[in-house]
Amino acid sequence: MRWSSRIAVKLNPFWTVRTMSTDKAPKENGRYVFICNHQSNMDPILINSVFRYNAKWVSKDSIFNVPFGGYMMKHCGDIPLSFSSANVEDTTTEKQSAKNCMSKCKEWLELDVPIFMFPEGRRSNDGELLEFKKGAFILAKQTDAKIVPCAIHGTKDIWPVGIDLPGPGKCMFVIGDVFDSKDFKDVDELTNYSKQKVLELQQIAKKECAKL
Repeated sequence: MRWSSRIAVKLNPFWTVRTMSTDKAPKENGRYVFICNHQSNMDPILINSVFRYNAKWVSKDSIFNVPFGGYMMKHCGDIPLSFSSANVEDTTTEKQSAKNCMSKCKEWLELDVPIFMFPEGRRSNDGELLEFKKGAFILAKQTDAKIVPCAIHGTKDIWPVGIDLPGPGKCMFVIGDVFDSKDFKDVDELTNYSKQKVLELQQIAKKECAKL
C-alpha cells in the first residue's frame, strides 16, 4: 500500500500533497504510536504517499475487503478492527476484535515497529476534531510507547463523507513533537494532552494548506 499510494499520488496531477515535521519529530522507526485527526477515506492514501515511517495501521475491518487496497493492507501487516454497529457515528468496537487488535499492536511495538491510529474512531463530517477514544493511549501506557501527534487538512474537500469518488484538491500533513506516555499520570491525562496537540497541529496544517 505504501508504494502504491506514492505512485497513485505522483501520477495524479489533480492532487497536491505536502508534509512538514517539527524538529522533535522521530528520525526513524521505533516504539511510537502515531495519532492523527480523520477527515476522509483519502487520509491513509495521501498520508502514506509522504510518510517515511514503516508503521502498521489500525483500520476498520471492512477496508480490508476493498479490492487491491485491502489485499495490500493484509500483506503489509496492518491491523483490522471491527465495530459493533453499521452506524458510522457509533464507534463502539467489538470486544474480541478490540482485544485482538491491542494484542497485535503490542507485538509490533515490541519489535519497535510504529502503530498509526485515528483516535476519533471515525471520519469527521465537518473537519472539526471529535472526541478521542482511549485505545491508542491505553496501548501507549501499557507498552511505554511514545506518542507522535499528527494532523491532516484538506482531504475532506478531496473526498467528503458521503461522496462516492474523490475529486481534485490539495492537502497538508504535519508531524509534531514526540512525547513520552510515561510522563503522564494516567490515560485520561495522556488522552487530553494528545488531543490538544493534534488540535494545534490541525491549525498549522490548515494554515500551510492554504499556501499550496
